[in-house]
Amino acid sequence: MKRLFIAVNIPPAIKEKVSGSHSLINQPSLKLVKKENLHITLKFIGSVPEEKVNSFPELLARVKAEPFSVILSGFSHFKEKVLFISVKEGSKQLEELARQINEFLGIEDSFHVHLTLARNKSMQEQEFRELVGKLNETGFEESFEVKSVELMESDLKPTGPEYKIVYSHSLSSSTS
Repeated sequence: MKRLFIAVNIPPAIKEKVSGSHSLINQPSLKLVKKENLHITLKFIGSVPEEKVNSFPELLARVKAEPFSVILSGFSHFKEKVLFISVKEGSKQLEELARQINEFLGIEDSFHVHLTLARNKSMQEQEFRELVGKLNETGFEESFEVKSVELMESDLKPTGPEYKIVYSHSLSSSTS
């Protein structure tokens, strides 16, 4: 079995800049996402038998979209449990990619565009909200071009998950 998800990977230079915010959030009560694992999940698939993994490149080849820009800007959270960076521009295109993937998989699912930075293990709600406020004071904003979507494998290890690209589907500048 392979644990799979479909994602938009973040360019290395942006990962470096995002990980710069780790100095503010590096504390025992938060579990940080490793710099090399930063991505925007379009669809978590879960465990798939190895023989079925080969069907996913065909599925991704059906995704039709042109390359587009994303602007990451501002920090937020899901119920003081997950700290993330918001997508200021490009969210509609990311939502459309997720919609197409769900349609091809025959799944109806909600999707909220975000880039997860950390999970709250034990920080008090008020302290967590204050941290989000401090992060927003940094004025973080970065942009990048989305040129592909990737089928990713998540290998769960005692030190945390390790991700690797199984297949990359380039977005075409011609969607005809």
